[in-house]
Amino acid sequence: MSTTYFAKDGNYGDVAGMTVVNTTMWTDSDFEMLDSISDCDRPQAARLISQWIDAGRKPTAELTGMMQVIHGDDLGASRLVFRSQQSY
Repeated sequence: MSTTYFAKDGNYGDVAGMTVVNTTMWTDSDFEMLDSISDCDRPQAARLISQWIDAGRKPTAELTGMMQVIHGDDLGASRLVFRSQQSY
């Protein structure tokens, strides 16, 4: 059996590998962080960002590790720690 998505913008395709997250509490900077990540890493990053927000924006080891891998150094982790200290 094949499962296909159909979007309002006219796009459609296979749902394999698709991630759907609630972005109600996301800020512009959350979307900017996601935009800085490669396309293939975005589904996992979106899930981790949503979990991070649900946890009160406290850095998790998983998200910090992913940011370090994505950015190739501690820059991503530093951004995450800095952003967790901001009030929303």
